[in-house]
This record gives sequence, structure tokens and C-alpha cells, in this order.
Amino acid sequence: MLQALPDQSSTDAEAPGSASSSQKCLEQVELDSELNPPCAICFGEGPYVSLPCKCATQYCVPCWDHAIASSIWSCGLARCPSCRLSIEVDVDVETCALSFATAPESSPDTCSPTTLLGWQAFFAKKTRHSHERLLKEHGVSAAAAQQELLPPCACGGKLQPTSIRERLLQVYGDPHKVGKLQGENFKSLMSCVLCGASAETCTAFWSCSKGLTAMMHPLGRDICSACFQKHTSLEIPIEMSLANFEQEKEKKEEAPAKPMWTRWRLEILPFAVLVVAVIVMLVVFIGGC
Repeated sequence: MLQALPDQSSTDAEAPGSASSSQKCLEQVELDSELNPPCAICFGEGPYVSLPCKCATQYCVPCWDHAIASSIWSCGLARCPSCRLSIEVDVDVETCALSFATAPESSPDTCSPTTLLGWQAFFAKKTRHSHERLLKEHGVSAAAAQQELLPPCACGGKLQPTSIRERLLQVYGDPHKVGKLQGENFKSLMSCVLCGASAETCTAFWSCSKGLTAMMHPLGRDICSACFQKHTSLEIPIEMSLANFEQEKEKKEEAPAKPMWTRWRLEILPFAVLVVAVIVMLVVFIGGC
């Protein structure tokens, strides 16, 4: 059965409507981006930090954390990355939740620590109880799972077995950070957050994977083997954990070697085919002449 063709006039009438619908969609996208702008650093989407200052800029939690840690390394103060206003930071002792407020105008630079070492000591004191609790919970979880797991850090990272040499490279591998230590021996600054054991007496630490980029520990977070075993009740020498961790990391980094035939096929065969094709084209061209 034949079907009637659509009326051309009605089709033409709908075209402007379609254009206007597309325009409305674009306007809605622009409006949404204005109402919910992405993070100013990574351009990702939330969760966002509630800024204590009057900046309209959005920062996601990881970028804000990294920015404040960089500010502490740079000038010893927590400053907003946009307006550079001094920020007062506090930590809930039970939950380790961070809260921010603008520093009083009368003394904007004295409400919180003003040095790198001061911030390290401030956060170590505030998070001590949480670290003990997290280690106890980790011991129960690891025993139930019957396998070695990486314990959490109070900042949200993971504690992993780290050699003293690797911890030293975190600072001495960055000339900017070495200069900010003002001649201090970083090895003497590394100590267990729970008992104060120095790196001078330890071969390795349980250190946070975030290293020097977290606001809660601008110099890194370290827990000695004795405190780890005490609070987790796990009798695992840190040397063994370090060896296992390094082996797992090497396995992930090492790519399987390709067989010789696969390498020849992928690297040489395309070139050989190209050469043969050129020769054939030359023979055809000469024959045609």
C-alpha cells in the first residue's frame, strides 16, 4: 500500500523549532556549567570543599589538599590558592575531619602553625588517636582476611612499607623541598607519629602513599614496626612486608617480554611490506613506459 508523503510545508515549519531546541540545550549546558563549575585545578567533578573565604572558585577535595600542602611547603602558611588569604585549619580528633576558617584580621598569620615543622607536629598530635584506632581496626580486618593488607592513613591514603632510602629520596630528589628545610637533616626529622622513634634507629617505616603531598603530613607520615605490631597485633616483620611489597610492585611494572616472532612481525614486517609495494609500483611504472 502506498503511503502519503509528508507535507513539505510541515517539515519546513519544524526546522526552526529543531534549531531552537538545540539552542536551548546548549544554553542549558552553559547554565549548568556556570551553576556547577568544575574543579579549578583538575577540571573534575566533586566532591568539593566548602571554602572559608569569599572565592567563588571550586576545588575538589584532593586538589585542595595538595594545594594547601604546597602552600605550607612554600611559605609555612595555609593559604587559599586563589585569593591567598590565610586559613585556619583544625582537625577533629575522633574522625580526623578537617575544618577551615578565615584567620582573624588582627593576627592572620598566627592562628595556625607558621612553619613546616610546626604543621607536622600539629597534625601528628591531632591524628595520633585516629591512627591507633585505624591500626586496631586494620589488625582485625587483616586477621579475618588471612592476608596482608595495606592499612589506611588518617589522611585517606594507604600506609605501605617504605625503606628509609626511599623516604629520603622524596625530599632530596626535589631541590625545591631541600631548600625549604634550611639545612635540616631530613633523616633526623622522620619519626614515628605514635612513639617518636627516629629514622636513625629504624630500617623502614610504614609510610603514607601520599608522601609529602597531603596537608595532614607535609613531611610524610611514618609509623614504626614496633607500634604497627603493637596496635594491629600482627606479628609480621616490616622487612618481610617491605620485600613482599617491592616484589608486587616490580611485577606490576614489568611488562611480559614479547616472543621474537611477535617482535619481528610487529617491527620488521610492516617495513618489508612497504618496500615490496614500492618495488612493485616501480616495476609497473617502468613497464608502462
